[in-house]
Amino acid sequence: MRNHSCLLLAVGLSLAVPALAAPAPVEVRVNGSTTELAIETGATAPELFQRDQCGALLVLSMPEGLDVSAARTGGGRIRGVGLVDAKTLTIATDCGSQLALRRVRDRTVLTVSAPPLPGRKPLSAGAQLSGATVSGAAGATAASAAAVPPTAVHAPLPVTGMSASAAVPAGGPASPAQTAADAAFARSAIAKGLHDAEEPPAPPQASAADTAGQAAARAPRRDLRIPDPGWGTGAPVLDLAGWRRGPFLVERDRLRQAAAADAAQAADARRDLIRFQLAWGLAPEALAALEAAGAVGLDRAVAAVAATLADPTHPAADWLLTDESLHAGDGPLWAAVLLQRRGRGSEALKYLPAAGRALPQLPPEARRLAGFDLLAVAADAGLDGMAREFARQIEGAGPTDEDLARLFYEIGRLHAVAGRMTLALAQWDKAAARPFQAGAKARLAAVDARLATADLDSRTGAEILELLVRDWPQSPVEAGALFSLARIDAGQGRQLAALDRLRLLHQRFPDLPPAETAAATDLAGRLLGEMAGPAGESLALADRILTFERCRDLLPDGKAGWDVRRRYAALLREAGAFKAAEAELQGLMTLVPAADKPSLIVDLARLQLAAGDPAAALAALDGIDKPTGTAAALKAQALTRAGDLKGALALVSSAEDADGLQARAAILWRQERWADAAGVLTRLEAKQPLSAEDAARLALASLLTGDGATAARVLTQHEGALGGETLAQGLQALARPVPVSAAGERDLRQLLDDSRALGRLVRGGVSN
Repeated sequence: MRNHSCLLLAVGLSLAVPALAAPAPVEVRVNGSTTELAIETGATAPELFQRDQCGALLVLSMPEGLDVSAARTGGGRIRGVGLVDAKTLTIATDCGSQLALRRVRDRTVLTVSAPPLPGRKPLSAGAQLSGATVSGAAGATAASAAAVPPTAVHAPLPVTGMSASAAVPAGGPASPAQTAADAAFARSAIAKGLHDAEEPPAPPQASAADTAGQAAARAPRRDLRIPDPGWGTGAPVLDLAGWRRGPFLVERDRLRQAAAADAAQAADARRDLIRFQLAWGLAPEALAALEAAGAVGLDRAVAAVAATLADPTHPAADWLLTDESLHAGDGPLWAAVLLQRRGRGSEALKYLPAAGRALPQLPPEARRLAGFDLLAVAADAGLDGMAREFARQIEGAGPTDEDLARLFYEIGRLHAVAGRMTLALAQWDKAAARPFQAGAKARLAAVDARLATADLDSRTGAEILELLVRDWPQSPVEAGALFSLARIDAGQGRQLAALDRLRLLHQRFPDLPPAETAAATDLAGRLLGEMAGPAGESLALADRILTFERCRDLLPDGKAGWDVRRRYAALLREAGAFKAAEAELQGLMTLVPAADKPSLIVDLARLQLAAGDPAAALAALDGIDKPTGTAAALKAQALTRAGDLKGALALVSSAEDADGLQARAAILWRQERWADAAGVLTRLEAKQPLSAEDAARLALASLLTGDGATAARVLTQHEGALGGETLAQGLQALARPVPVSAAGERDLRQLLDDSRALGRLVRGGVSN
């Protein structure tokens, strides 16, 4: 019995060892409104659990490691799970979710659920700001709207990609049911911060009448990349609170005197003075002092932040994007601010969780300054929870009236991105009532949005935009207003006026953010392409060419711009400006990749044939190794004109496409093979309508082969194209039946005259 027990124990251990050696499985379970991450940890307890706005970091010392293959793509409120190393899990969640970690028997379970729902709207005195609650900044109720009566900007317009209006989706206004749900969400959006805010309401189920664009506009955009858990874990690179000593004038004068006195202490005093200036918001002075002292490379952190705040394009700011900076406590915050100010806000999304942890540590003035940049990134991405938290931090820093205008504007953008246009317009109207640049940007956004829904006529909208251009020169407001005016002109068919606006925008604002530059060049490319094509035929040819040359700098880069230039070259060719058209195509040949060159060679050969230079066309077509289709047909035409009929026919002898048939018919005509030419032209007629010249050739070739019926049919069908020309009259005469019996003298004379006419037609009546 004892041996039997030992045997059972040995068998049990042998079965248990492989199980213990396997990595611990990690799985995701969706239970209604909550999502669980379950890990088979046995008796091992977590070493570290660190949460942030959009995820968590979990460290488990499992000897066998962790298997995340089943949980990597996430599910429910968990957006993804990854391994930093053998024992560290990083979990990305819906921003603003509640996270709870607990032990359930042999498992460690992370529960992700929605934020708690407050019982009523917070009305604490701490939420009051200059007579308006910060909850009003996220969405005004009737009461708060009455407290701060907004000046409604009854003027809107859809804008694609330009400054203030970039957040306005193409979809229509929110439905009444959605608006009511959004109002409940907005009432608690900021006043007590993330943990007291309601869960953002789900948009109504898209009906069959909803467009794809409207459904997409209601869905907040999220960045699903998992941030590096090491970002923001080190010591901060700046101590702005410690450097902000005062009183300001006394401390400044003391540092200046120390910097100018003893040489032994001057270096430290100059360093302290620069840090003092940065801490007090004098970033341009701090950067200038660093450059004058040649110390930009010595104090890289101070130089980088000073450059970010004073001139984001300065190369010293690039240090903030290095690993050294990103692992510092406040590095991700300043990196996000830098990217937002460089117009690359979407790249800053991955830094927001760490930036949110660092923001409360800044002194109030710096917190407001950086908080607005972080709020803009979150608002543009539709991250409600993070945007509310950043706005709460701005509120706690004691915002000025100008800050409130900017706060209303940014929260309006947040609502617009999520499709809550009623609330967005309420915020923009409140911001527009304040005499600051943020108010002007809000007025611009409101104009664009209301024009998009036809709540404002374009004439009134244009008048408001013209006032914004006049009142806010050399500002983002002027840039956005000029673009909106160009769009109004383009929508009403005023192509020249629209291009003049875009040209002025390009001249006054050559360094627009990438998204705004792309929007302007896309519109300019579309307008220039229309002018070069049939849509521009209502304009004088000289105006079309002159406008294109004046606006050449507005063309988009890459294929879109190349296609417009090809259409412009075709316009020049049709106008007879062969040299200018050839120069345009030759210039393109130096830009396009090898795969796109054959189509340009075809355009160039067609141009040179039209200019009467078959030798140049042949030289150009030599750039295509084995010409087929249109290229082969053009080469056959060039050889035909050069007199090499045999070589030309060899190229298109088996072609059945329209270009090839047309070229072969011309060759057979030159060889006086009338029956073969008539057969090829008949096949061409089955593919496409014949030109007047090809119709005449088919009729004459049919007559020459005795097929008068075909000649009569062709002449009847193409009577309109041939008109009343002598050629057509002669062909009609030849198509009459030839008398055989009972032919009198008159008939014979007519037959002789017809024969002479036939000779003249063959010799010169139809071009060779």
